[in-house]
Amino acid sequence: MWGPNRPRRALPESRGALKDPGSPSGFGNMLYTLPRLTVYLSLNTSTLGKSTTIEKLRKQGNAKMGYKSVFPDLNIPKCNVLSFLFPQGKQPSDKAIWIDAADPGHFLTLRQLLSWVKRLGFGLDRLGIGGQQVVMIFTPNHIFVPVAYLGIVGSGRIFSAANPVYTVTEVEYQIKNTGTSCILVHPDHVETAVEAARRAGLDQSKIFQFTDKPCQTKMGIRDWREALAGSQSDAASWQWDSMTETSTTNIATINYSSGTTGLPKGVCISHHNLLANVVQTIFMRDLDQPYSKRNQPQERWVGFLPLYHAYGKCECGGETASANDARTIICQLDRPDSFISNICDEEICL
Repeated sequence: MWGPNRPRRALPESRGALKDPGSPSGFGNMLYTLPRLTVYLSLNTSTLGKSTTIEKLRKQGNAKMGYKSVFPDLNIPKCNVLSFLFPQGKQPSDKAIWIDAADPGHFLTLRQLLSWVKRLGFGLDRLGIGGQQVVMIFTPNHIFVPVAYLGIVGSGRIFSAANPVYTVTEVEYQIKNTGTSCILVHPDHVETAVEAARRAGLDQSKIFQFTDKPCQTKMGIRDWREALAGSQSDAASWQWDSMTETSTTNIATINYSSGTTGLPKGVCISHHNLLANVVQTIFMRDLDQPYSKRNQPQERWVGFLPLYHAYGKCECGGETASANDARTIICQLDRPDSFISNICDEEICL
């Protein structure tokens, strides 16, 4: 943890400059490691230049180090996110996990999600999108965003989400910056995506409409269900790479900053990074609770965070909600009435 006068660290300008996704923190050689947390305090930065490194701080005696967490070290699995969420021999739940806030009867269970994830993985294979290539989604919140997230990441591709209020120029920048190979776009944003892709040189055949319900072809862009996803029988035979040897280096997602000091910067996060976050979250959730694993009640969450954002997609849109088997109400950001009513109706605890 930095002191209040911490020096700013600029992120690299492009994905090509991002290094060391296998470091436990997910941000290259940053100032903390997981699961053992090293805390840096008492930094006297008033006389330090921008190029000052941590090693220089250590030598100058300006950093007091070595504060170890009071909690035990945790075992962070080295595997594909999907292998962690859907281990062999365990049947996925049929309980509703992702529920549409505006229509509670419209939901996905873990079993349904897994089928769609595998259908998407099969379709990306068939389309020729290679491993560690970027697939972008450009959509507001809906219950199928977790399908895209886990299908892209679990099949060995890299997930990149664009803010649904982005302009053509902003989407074009992210397509170019990530080297996007395929776009899943909400019907409301097809026009923006098509023009941004044209400017970036991405063929229109690699763009698909993506939402939680079937939709009609628009501007030549077809629905992902009919044009990309495999069949249920294809899903039954499709398998993902376990990544037991590559989870620390395989990039799962590129999260973009807000671009406070310039254009948005991409941060590469590995499968191992994601699971470190999930394992620690579960540990802290279960700490000193009056229940055991056997009688743990199902949690009820309301997901108001945007699912294109790192926090939103991890906690409500993907691995954390799945691992916790949490009933998660997915809200649209422009529907505060739905958000408030669901807190009451669902007796939300998070």
